[in-house]
Amino acid sequence: MDKRFNDNGKLLTEFGKFRTIECPSCKKPIDYIPPRIVCIHCGFNKELKNQTMLYQSFPISSIELKDYLQASCCKNVLWAQNLNHLKFLEDYVRAELRERKPNINRSVISQLPKWIKDAKNRSEILKTIKVLKMKLKSNGYTKNKT
Repeated sequence: MDKRFNDNGKLLTEFGKFRTIECPSCKKPIDYIPPRIVCIHCGFNKELKNQTMLYQSFPISSIELKDYLQASCCKNVLWAQNLNHLKFLEDYVRAELRERKPNINRSVISQLPKWIKDAKNRSEILKTIKVLKMKLKSNGYTKNKT
């Protein structure tokens, strides 16, 4: 187990320009790089305009896109933008010593809800992250290189 995590002020935008979403057609995980959705599983292909990317689900024209990496955890929703973001959260939660540079109030870590930061939730959060990773693997997820 990693004992130390250093928050260097990483922003959510630094995890990549894509989100892992559920394909609107076959429900398998795909990486969405705006403005086009392309599913490698079923061939779904659509260009979307005026996207508003919010947490967990985001309506775009007549299609509602759902983030694939979300699960109920500790009476809340654990959410990650993509596999890179999920791995970052896993590293943070696993660490027993969490260090932050002062005055970095826009970092991903500074924006996390208290229940994720609370050490008493560590084992349940790590279990949920493992479930999300297994869900990706079992559904044929291929990681985007972006």
